[in-house]
Amino acid sequence: MRESVFTNFYKDLGAKFVDFYGYFCPLYFRGIFQEVLDVRNNVGIFDLFHMGRIFIYKNNNLKNLQSILSLKIESIREYKNKGKARYALIFNEKGTIEDDVVIYDYYDKFFMVCNAANKEKNMNLFKELSLDFSDVSDDLLMIAVQGPKSALLVQKFFNKDLSDLYFYEYIIEEGLIISRSGYSGEDGFEIYSRPNILEEFLMWVIKENGNVMCGLGARDTLRIEVGLPLYGNEIDDKTTPLEANLMWAVNVERNFTKNKELRYFEVVNSKKIPRKGNEVFYNDVSIGYVTSGTFSPVLNKPIGMLYITRPVDFVRVGEIELSLSTKPLLKTNYYKRLK
Repeated sequence: MRESVFTNFYKDLGAKFVDFYGYFCPLYFRGIFQEVLDVRNNVGIFDLFHMGRIFIYKNNNLKNLQSILSLKIESIREYKNKGKARYALIFNEKGTIEDDVVIYDYYDKFFMVCNAANKEKNMNLFKELSLDFSDVSDDLLMIAVQGPKSALLVQKFFNKDLSDLYFYEYIIEEGLIISRSGYSGEDGFEIYSRPNILEEFLMWVIKENGNVMCGLGARDTLRIEVGLPLYGNEIDDKTTPLEANLMWAVNVERNFTKNKELRYFEVVNSKKIPRKGNEVFYNDVSIGYVTSGTFSPVLNKPIGMLYITRPVDFVRVGEIELSLSTKPLLKTNYYKRLK
């Protein structure tokens, strides 16, 4: 299994590990509930070394990249030393989703962050499209600092005023990207840099704030609470953005089918958690399946996401009754410009 360069450090902090697509990742440090609440109320840090990080160089073959993206390449741009990161989908010829990625404008190239499970698949696709690219996952490491107090830490260590850096905007220097983004639903940052810089940052944070490291368990619960999809759960190569509530990430002309609808659920009669793959019933008729389920420390109840093939407000999984919503159960707290 692939390990983070900080694995021994995490072991000293008491981390419990799990195999995640061949990566030896911390599942939790202090407990999933505590880590979720820390991110919602204070701050938490995640090592995202397992995410794929790829440079795609700008040349005449970029039209081939455009052919698989959900957004127009010209909308990915850096301006006045500050850029707008873009969330995008990679499509196949059927219009279903091969991956969801984040793209940055990085001087003479684009910087793409993709899912661990899809990195090799994506690079094989880039070869087929004759794109000039390089895997920089080992050179440009990635951590996420998430929570309402994240800006205080990042500003102090990197000595930068981030008050004018808003959600999905980033600043870039050679060997460093500070992006105001993340997958927790809270204000936060994703930082990309060399191992020595991030090691200094982690050591400094632990000294200043104690152990605020978080694992994949908290990351999964946080994203479910605010309804963020995960590849392999809510989205895959059998799902279209129309079905997954992701049309906001599409600005290219494309026709999509819709055979199912994504819904967000809370359990109303039990503390049992519906799990991925559980069949969903309405009046004893199977109409869908669960994609993600967890217990929310914030809402103090089991919640999750599922697909249904007809619009209803209540379903069940076995004897567990679920109330459905078209909107995520918890609102996000991103740092956005005032309208």
